[in-house]
Amino acid sequence: MEKSRSSTAEELTFGDTVSKLGGELRDVGSHISQAANRTASEVGKLGEEKLHELREYGDVYISRLETMIKERPVQSLLVGAAAGFLLGRLLTRS
Repeated sequence: MEKSRSSTAEELTFGDTVSKLGGELRDVGSHISQAANRTASEVGKLGEEKLHELREYGDVYISRLETMIKERPVQSLLVGAAAGFLLGRLLTRS
């Protein structure tokens, strides 16, 4: 009878340990999930900021290009034609 009591006590202790470990693992998983969500949010915000900066840079570049074309239309046309000719030659070489 004594063996079955100690066996039952050991099983309860083991069961309690497994239960506690399971709870701790859930807590760790929850913390990891929260940290991942925070990191994803921060990366998303950084991406939005960089996209905004890139759009501003593109707008400035296009504005400068438009000004240059208006100031020197003939030169712009010649540069565009030369670039098109070279690109055409490069793409038709097979």
